[in-house]
Amino acid sequence: MKVLKALGRYATGLLMKTRQCGRAAKAGKEGFTLIELLIALAVFSLGMMAVASGFMTSFAMLRTQAELSTANSLTQQAMEMLGSQPPVGVSGGLANLASMANTTDVGNIVNGTIAMNGTTYTMYVQVQSVNISNTSEYLADVTISWPDARGGAAHHVTHEQLLPPPPSQS
Repeated sequence: MKVLKALGRYATGLLMKTRQCGRAAKAGKEGFTLIELLIALAVFSLGMMAVASGFMTSFAMLRTQAELSTANSLTQQAMEMLGSQPPVGVSGGLANLASMANTTDVGNIVNGTIAMNGTTYTMYVQVQSVNISNTSEYLADVTISWPDARGGAAHHVTHEQLLPPPPSQS
């Protein structure tokens, strides 16, 4: 019961202070001046610009990471196509890559473009024969590049892989 009486007195005191402040403000004794309001608005605006800039930066980084993930996926897909082919197969793998993109196939080189998610990726694949310890293996080099959305330097992802020698045909 004592607690309720104390809360009642506290609320009554707040109400009286509020009424007194209202009367004082009307009399011109308290309140904010126009200059104070303008300074507060300027400080608030600067803070909001910093927050907006942070959001823009994070969105740009998110897009770059999505493009990087797509490029890594494309290089992995190209390597799988090359590695899964029998040795006539490297040329067969190159032909499959040529069909995957708008490409030009010149011997052991495929050069072409792939458009995905609003970004145009350029794919460059080169396969060369390598003789390691008397076995004929193939060195595959896949490079995916794409332009920076904000006009900066182009991005590149390169994967190299040694493909096993072809199985002997009898």
